[in-house]
Amino acid sequence: AELCRLDQCVGRVSASFVSLYPPGIPCLVPGEIISEGIILLLHQYRKMGFSIYGIQDFEGFSLKVLKKIQKREETRKEL
Repeated sequence: AELCRLDQCVGRVSASFVSLYPPGIPCLVPGEIISEGIILLLHQYRKMGFSIYGIQDFEGFSLKVLKKIQKREETRKEL
């Protein structure tokens, strides 16, 4: 997994749970594809003062996502 700025996570796959507190129910789970809608919602909840678990505040507002796998063609070009 790698850390990615939240605004650059659209289409990436979450590697961690993201939960609002209260009530503590996950709004993003590992393996879920991150949509623009969920990113906007998380920014809105943050502005409203909710505690958001699973988001890291250093290096901007960041989230753990799965690393992208290079296509074979890209790997061959590098060799």
